[in-house]
Amino acid sequence: MSRKKSQREKLRKRDNLLLIFTGDGKGKTTAALGAAIRAAGHGCKVLFVQFLKGRIRSGEQILLKKHSEELNIQIVPLGGGFVVPNDKESFKKAKSSIQRGLKKILVLIHRLRPQMVILDELSVALSLSLMSREEAETLIFTSLSYGHTIVTGRGAPDWLIERADTVTEMCEVAHPYRKGIHARKGVEF
Repeated sequence: MSRKKSQREKLRKRDNLLLIFTGDGKGKTTAALGAAIRAAGHGCKVLFVQFLKGRIRSGEQILLKKHSEELNIQIVPLGGGFVVPNDKESFKKAKSSIQRGLKKILVLIHRLRPQMVILDELSVALSLSLMSREEAETLIFTSLSYGHTIVTGRGAPDWLIERADTVTEMCEVAHPYRKGIHARKGVEF
């Protein structure tokens, strides 16, 4: 059996859950943060990896960096920032950050052995081809070998949805951007 097929089979045979928060509505990262707090409240170690957030310091980054040890939640923003459509420079920067970060995250997962791993915006990183399916599968498989794994982001690929135990799709009904209201501190970041 090939290594790739073996990993895919192992993704199906496991005790830890794979949860996906996807869709075009708000709340995917917020739901993952709620799950992280819930797990930490039960004494679990949580690793929260942010693939495309990092240039703007978000409220969760500020809080979790400051209280990481007491909360038992470690946040790792990979620092690539958001990718602007048709902007080759932002794409190159994000891809480079993610590629450098992948090895670091795999080492961190093995070292920390977290009972929950959150891969925030992984679906977006995949849809933008900032990482390969094989890299994502390796990351998810490694995460699941220690604990529950949550993947967030718009456009979760079908292969990931098929393997998930829980899939929640956030649906936009209304959004302040549609009214010309820009992102606000404490609400969007």
